[in-house]
Amino acid sequence: MSRRYTPDTMLSSDESWFLPSYPRHIARAFLAVSYDDQQEVEYGEISGESYHELVREAIVSFTQRWGGLDNAVFLRVLQEGTGRDRIVAIFAIGYSDLPQSSEVLAPFLQSSNLLERYAIACVLGFRHDEQALPVLEEYLLNEPVDEQGEYLLGADVWYYSYRHHIVRLLATWGPSSLVPILRRAFLQLWEKEQKYYPFPPDFETNDALFYALGRRNALGAMHGFVLPEPHRRLGMLFLALGYLHAHEHFEDMLQEIRESQRLKEDVARVLIEHFALTQEESWHAISCFSIDYEKRVEEAYLKMGAL
Repeated sequence: MSRRYTPDTMLSSDESWFLPSYPRHIARAFLAVSYDDQQEVEYGEISGESYHELVREAIVSFTQRWGGLDNAVFLRVLQEGTGRDRIVAIFAIGYSDLPQSSEVLAPFLQSSNLLERYAIACVLGFRHDEQALPVLEEYLLNEPVDEQGEYLLGADVWYYSYRHHIVRLLATWGPSSLVPILRRAFLQLWEKEQKYYPFPPDFETNDALFYALGRRNALGAMHGFVLPEPHRRLGMLFLALGYLHAHEHFEDMLQEIRESQRLKEDVARVLIEHFALTQEESWHAISCFSIDYEKRVEEAYLKMGAL
């Protein structure tokens, strides 16, 4: 969860569908934005090949409007474009190998456009540009709404899907003052999930927040609020995994906690020493991991009426 971002880091499995035809930074840019206005099919109504075809059509349409997909075009769109085109340009420039990318994007961290500001903070954050940190704090704590509380079109895909990537980044990057921000982000996410069903819960960000807090040695992050027992067990486990820097040692941390006796012993030790669990309680929490992990998703979607 805390590995350093590199240009080859895959942010979405959909990227592989476009890499034979387009450079990674272009595929990533067009996959990041949403297509939820009245002129296009809503993202939530399509999947698989239909969505990939929609993205391909968007790339072709953009190319026809602006005359290409090279860096010079994206720089021009950043200055002259609006809406989705400008967000695409932000991501394309941010993920490109353009030497002056950070210099070009940084001034827009002051943009009055919330989506542009946060999109730029995300790509600069992946570059470990400290100018992005204050805006990333805002991004983690705010919803994509305007001054009237209306949901902003264009936030469906990247705004939420990037959150767990940014949290993973902040597990090891940024000042210690981020610790209360990460805890507050979890509390807001939890309160939202309890209040606004039905909607897809963001368990990936939930787990990433606990991991990041543990990675920053904030093992007391769960103090002061009550979670259902399965959620509490998972929270303690991800805090412990973060404390142990597990993601930096294992290619597939979630598989290792299921199979690695050594990792289980290390996690049990953390639960005993830092959460005051008995040996029996700590091993029970570990043994429940797979069940708790899968049941939480099942229960969430049952609440949504999707199963």
